[in-house]
Amino acid sequence: MGMDLTDLDLVLPVATLDNRRILYSFGEDFGQISVIGNVLLGPANDGTGAGLAEVLSWFKTNRVSVSQTTVSISTPGNESYKFFATGMSIMQPDPEFHIQPFVVRGVLDSPAAAK
Repeated sequence: MGMDLTDLDLVLPVATLDNRRILYSFGEDFGQISVIGNVLLGPANDGTGAGLAEVLSWFKTNRVSVSQTTVSISTPGNESYKFFATGMSIMQPDPEFHIQPFVVRGVLDSPAAAK
């Protein structure tokens, strides 16, 4: 469905007694990414759950605590991001449309990870 990307600089803002403002910059921080998707569940009472099982299996195999490597996601604009998969959330299914929303969260592999 999409992704949410956060890319930040490491900074320290300082306000001095004479009302001057100083901003120290220490480079780029590791960015955060959330990949948002939907699993098609199929007809009601199908009972297979194959789509959701596949997503769960992918996460269990590729999570950073197991694989210790990055995974990639590509965007329609020919950009790709490599990240360490650090978490997954599964939301409530939509019984009307038979979809199961999920989010895979991660940490970009390096500052400005757009490749």
